Amino acid sequence: MTPPDVYHVFPFKVDYEGPCSWRDFLQIEEKVSKNDPSITKYTTFRGKILLGRSLKLTEELIFINNKESNTKMPVNEIIFWSYFDEESHHPLKDELLQPMYKDYIDQNSSILKSKKNKVPEGKNFIADITNCLTITF
Repeated sequence: MTPPDVYHVFPFKVDYEGPCSWRDFLQIEEKVSKNDPSITKYTTFRGKILLGRSLKLTEELIFINNKESNTKMPVNEIIFWSYFDEESHHPLKDELLQPMYKDYIDQNSSILKSKKNKVPEGKNFIADITNCLTITF
């Protein structure tokens, strides 16, 4: 039995105000991680636009097109803040999201490695991440 494809994506779409580089939203690319060979697909959107712009997170899930069955598959597995091999982590993003790690990430895993978690029942990921990214002055 082969492991399922794991997609490095966020389970929401982002509406933004202000300039944005299309490079932040490049298509999914094939790339195998040396640390976790089951991770074979990534998007290049790794939270880059989460800083310095006014954002709205929406409940609409990102769908992946399955060419073989000509269907759309919802992304139902969240990978939190995984990085390409040898890519530096982003300390500000990690600090902003620290309050929600305890609810969504296995406490035995490093926050600098790939995390595979389904959203626990009764949790609202969209609301929680929005709260973590809200900064009041």
